[in-house]
Amino acid sequence: MRSPIGSAFRMYALVLAALSGGSEAFCAEGKLPELSFEKDGSLTGGRRLLDIVRARFPDVPGFACDAWCYESPFTLVEHRKLAGGGLELRHRVNDREHVLVVTTVTPEPGAVEFSARTATRSR
Repeated sequence: MRSPIGSAFRMYALVLAALSGGSEAFCAEGKLPELSFEKDGSLTGGRRLLDIVRARFPDVPGFACDAWCYESPFTLVEHRKLAGGGLELRHRVNDREHVLVVTTVTPEPGAVEFSARTATRSR
């Protein structure tokens, strides 16, 4: 199992790249993906609610790309919208309750960037 702690990765909309030959070329200037957060139980038959970041790309009607945050044993503490359309999620590491994983999700033309860092909170 790979740990997301301290990792940074980019999630590109592969459909956009396949249609355009490059994600930036397909997105009209100034049109960023719309990000939202939701608890979704559809993938588990309702047995467990997953923390999902959903990206909708304005140049591809009806297309949404979902990212499950996280498969690891974390519990969501809070989420909030950021300036510029981004999101911040804070998860507690279950077996180390003072450790938080803070994920920043940033929309970019044709892409969504996820970056994660650790933080501590007083016990």
